[in-house]
Amino acid sequence: MMKGLMLSVRVPEPHPWLDLKLTREQLRIMLLLYSKVRSSPEEVAASFGVPRANVTGTIDRLVKKGMAAVAARSPLQKRAGVRRSGCGR
Repeated sequence: MMKGLMLSVRVPEPHPWLDLKLTREQLRIMLLLYSKVRSSPEEVAASFGVPRANVTGTIDRLVKKGMAAVAARSPLQKRAGVRRSGCGR
């Protein structure tokens, strides 16, 4: 009976996102990109209440990890956008 009880109270597997090795700032940006498909670095900075310079390095590191991509700016757009990419989806 005890063995059956122990099997029914298994500890769930850890969430896969815990293995991503993201910093708090990177995770916050990824959560923002999940709520908005695309966002400019200025919008990311404004939503966190920090200067744009504070988020550009973090965005660059997410791009290097393959979690985010910076969309090219078209002549009609004022600024480039950041979106989820590859393993960031």
